Amino acid sequence: MPGFANTQTLAEIPSEKIGKMKRYFREIHIRKELQLLLLVAILVRIIFLLIYHPVLWPDSGGYLNLAQAMTNFDIANDPGARTPIFPLFIALLKLNSWSIFLAQSLLGIATSVFLYSIFTRLSGKPAVGVISGLVHSLNPSTLFFEASILSEMLTTFFVCLTVLFAFSVVHSDKLRPSTCFLVGTTSCLVGLTKPLFQLLPIALLLVVIYAQYPRCRRLHINNILLPASSILLPFLILIVGWSYVNYNRFGHFTLSTLTGYYLTQHSGKFIEKAPEEYKIIADIYIQERDKKIATTGTSAGTIWRAREKMLASSGLSHAELSKKLTKMSIALFIANPVSYGKSVIQSFILFWFPAPYHQGYSLGRFFSGREIWWVYLYSFVYLLLIAVYFSFMLLLVISRRIRDLLWKSDMAVIFSIIAYTSVVSSMITFGENARHKVPIESLVMGLIVFFVYLMASYRRSLRTSAKAG
Repeated sequence: MPGFANTQTLAEIPSEKIGKMKRYFREIHIRKELQLLLLVAILVRIIFLLIYHPVLWPDSGGYLNLAQAMTNFDIANDPGARTPIFPLFIALLKLNSWSIFLAQSLLGIATSVFLYSIFTRLSGKPAVGVISGLVHSLNPSTLFFEASILSEMLTTFFVCLTVLFAFSVVHSDKLRPSTCFLVGTTSCLVGLTKPLFQLLPIALLLVVIYAQYPRCRRLHINNILLPASSILLPFLILIVGWSYVNYNRFGHFTLSTLTGYYLTQHSGKFIEKAPEEYKIIADIYIQERDKKIATTGTSAGTIWRAREKMLASSGLSHAELSKKLTKMSIALFIANPVSYGKSVIQSFILFWFPAPYHQGYSLGRFFSGREIWWVYLYSFVYLLLIAVYFSFMLLLVISRRIRDLLWKSDMAVIFSIIAYTSVVSSMITFGENARHKVPIESLVMGLIVFFVYLMASYRRSLRTSAKAG
C-alpha cells in the first residue's frame, strides 16, 4: 500500500528493539503501589459522595457571589473580601454545588498522587509515598472539606504542586529560570486562593537560595538574579497586581479587604488601649466582646458580631472600615507587644488542633446522632500524631547527630511551608486557626510517616553495625 512501504512486521523487528520497547512500556505502567493508592482514593470518595452532600458555610456566600459576578463579567459591586482563584474555579463549574463537590474530590485524588510523589522522592521508598497519600485520602477532615464550598482543598492542591516544583529547583545543580517560574506561579496561585499564603513565593525564594548555597559556595549575583526574578515576576504580576486592583477600587492596597477584621481578632483583646480616634468602633467592639465572652467563654469571632454596628456608626464602607481596623490593630500591636505576643502564642497552639469541619456532626440519614464517637477518636489520633511531629522536630534541633544523619535539603521546602503557615496564621488571626492548617495538614502527616520510616531505618542500621562489630 502507498505510504506503508517501510512498515515492518513484528517478526522483522530486531530483538534488541523489541526489548527496548518492552522496557519502555513497563516503565510507563503505573506502579502497583500507586495503583493501590488510586484504587483506595477513588473508592473512598465514591462512597463519600453517596452518603454525604455539599455543604455551605458562612464564608461560602462570599465565594459564590464573586463567582457569580465573574460569570456576569462584572465585579463592580464586589466588596473585595475574596481573592479570585477559588471563585473562578466554582464559576467554571457553573456554581453547581454537586459539581464543586465532585471536582474537589478529584482534586483530592490528584493531591494524594502529589503526596505519593513527594514522599517517595524524599524517602526513596514507594511504600512511604503510598502511606502518605492514603493518610490524605482517609483523613475525615480532608473528605469533609472536599464537600464544603470553601477554598481549602484547592489551596491544598496548589501547595502540594508547589512542593513538587520546588523539589526540582532544590535538586538542580543550576537554577533553571523556567522551573523557578513554575514555583513562583503555583505559589502565587496558593496566595490568590487563600490570602494567608500571599508571601509564600518570597519564603520559597529564600529556601531556594539556602538549598543552593552549599553548591555555589559563593552566591554570585549573576547566578541568582535571573532565577530569583523568575520567582518574583509572577509575584509582581499576580499578588501585587490583584492588590493594586483593590487599591484602585477601594483605596486599600491589600489582597483582601478582610485583613483588618482578621487582625482585630488579636487587637480586640486589648482594644481598650486604642487611641482616641478609634473610640467609636472600639466601644462597639468592647460591648460585643463582653457579650460573647459571657455566653461562649471566648472573644474569638467578636468582630463578625460587631461589624454591622461599626459600619452603621462610623459611616464607613466595608473596605474603609477594614483599612481603619488594620491601622488601629498595627498601632495596638506596636504599643502593646507583650499582649500581642501572648495572643499569638495562644493562636499558635490553637493552630495545631484538629479541624473536623463538618455539618452538625452528622452524615445525614446514615449516621445522624451516632457518629460523635469518631470525632473524639479522630481528635485523639490526630493530636497523638502532632505530638510525634514536634518530638521529631525537637530531635532535629537538639541532636546534631540525628540532624546530620536524617536531614535532607528537600525537607527545607516542606518545613518552610509548614513554619510559614503556622506562624503567619498565628500572627494574623485568632479563632479558626485549625482551619487555616488544612492546606498543610497532609504535608505534616506525610512528614510523620517519613520520620517513622527514618527512625526505623536508623535503628536497623545501628543493630546491623552492632552485629558487624
